[in-house]
Amino acid sequence: MKKLNIYFDDNQYENLREKAYKDKTTMSDIIREAVDEYLSKTDKTKIMKRENDPIFEIIGMFSSGIGDLGANHDKYLYDDDEK
Repeated sequence: MKKLNIYFDDNQYENLREKAYKDKTTMSDIIREAVDEYLSKTDKTKIMKRENDPIFEIIGMFSSGIGDLGANHDKYLYDDDEK
């Protein structure tokens, strides 16, 4: 384990201390559990957003008819030769 110094305001500290006492555990254990839960939720949220985002359903639905569009997309989007 690594040691880390963190700061809490008075209210956070007292609430955490009381919770640890009531649960018969340590403040450190509660903080580690909270960090684990937070990290697992944010990782799942990132994955789930991509899997459930309807924007990804349009991939492959359309065809431009231009064979090199993937390689030269900037040319087709930003080229000013036609002006």
